[in-house]
Amino acid sequence: MTYVTVVYEERLPARHWYRWPASRSRVVSNGCHWIDHFLSLNDFTKVRTVQACRAQVDLIHLYVELENDATFSMTLTSEGGSRLGLREYTEVRTANRVARIVDGRKYICEDDRRIIRRRSVNRLHTYRTMYEKIFRAVVAHGSGERPDQLAATLDLTLALDRAAQGISETIP
Repeated sequence: MTYVTVVYEERLPARHWYRWPASRSRVVSNGCHWIDHFLSLNDFTKVRTVQACRAQVDLIHLYVELENDATFSMTLTSEGGSRLGLREYTEVRTANRVARIVDGRKYICEDDRRIIRRRSVNRLHTYRTMYEKIFRAVVAHGSGERPDQLAATLDLTLALDRAAQGISETIP
């Protein structure tokens, strides 16, 4: 699987909570959502490679390779206009299929021969559906994500954040 995403964020005011020291960077405050999605699609396979670079302009590029050979590439930036707010473009590719998600509301999946599925939804509907599923699981005393899954997302997000800050390390 190849997972590629470009996320255009809003420019943040000087005192926005994403800028607080505890929020660390945009990798932690916003990139974690796509990192978690990638790991969940790969059943939280162990990480082989973590790389990040920060450009002179307001841009961070992240790269991850898992032990199952799945790759993740993410660009986070607030460069450019923000007339429409947060924008994102994601492609998930497998051997014979590609799924594209645009702005969390347009979805298309196709293979070499045909469009398999095309769907557009209200952008906020996906959040409502996700939180409803989480709340129902909590009320039913469901397990939700396992602690090892949460730890995998946390560990990778923090490793990418450190890499983006120029701190090198070896992934266990």
